[in-house]
Amino acid sequence: MRILAIILLLMCNISHAITLEELQQRFSHLSLQRAEFQQERTINGLSQSLRSSGHVLISHQYGIHWQQTIPFSLALIITNDRMIQHIPGQQSQVITAESNPQLFRFNRLLTALFNADRQLLEQNFAIDFQSNANQWNLTLIPNKPPLDKLFSRFQLIGQDFLTLIEIDDKQGDKTVIRFYNHQTTPDKLTNEELHDFSF
Repeated sequence: MRILAIILLLMCNISHAITLEELQQRFSHLSLQRAEFQQERTINGLSQSLRSSGHVLISHQYGIHWQQTIPFSLALIITNDRMIQHIPGQQSQVITAESNPQLFRFNRLLTALFNADRQLLEQNFAIDFQSNANQWNLTLIPNKPPLDKLFSRFQLIGQDFLTLIEIDDKQGDKTVIRFYNHQTTPDKLTNEELHDFSF
C-alpha cells in the first residue's frame, strides 16, 4: 500500500524551467486528475520483474482511487482517515487512522509530495530539484524515520505532467511507475467515479 500511495504526486502543466515553489502552486490549483499507469517492480533475488497496470484518479475533495486491472483487479481507496483495499470476491480490508496512526503519518508525508509542500518535504528529505524547458526532476532522499528505514530514494520526473516515478528501497528492490493519457477534465467526479469512493 505504501508504494501505491506514492502516486499522490501527480500531474501539472509545465512549459518552462520552474522552481519547486512554482511547482507547488501549480499542484494546488488542480482539483481533479486522472491517468493510466504501468508499474514494474524488480525484487532482489527474483529473475523476473512484477508488472501491473490500470488507472488512477486523484481528487482533492475525496482522495485517491488506484485501480489495478492487470494482472488482476484490485482497487485501493485512500482518504484522509482510511485506506480500503478491495479485490472482487473478497471482503474489503479497511485500515483507519485510529487503528494505524504510523501509516497515516506516512500518508501525510505523501500528501506533501502531492502539494509539493517544500517546508514539509525539507523536514523529511534531502531535496534535489532541477528543471529546464523540457522536464523537471525531483529527487528525494529520506533522512527521517520511518521513511529512511524503508526507502533509499524517490525520483519523480515530469514534462507537461508527471510521467515517471522511481522508488528504491532498502532491500534492493526497485519500483518504476509510468503515467500516460493524463486528463484534468471533466473537473468534477462522474456518478461512476463517486461510486468508486463508496466502498
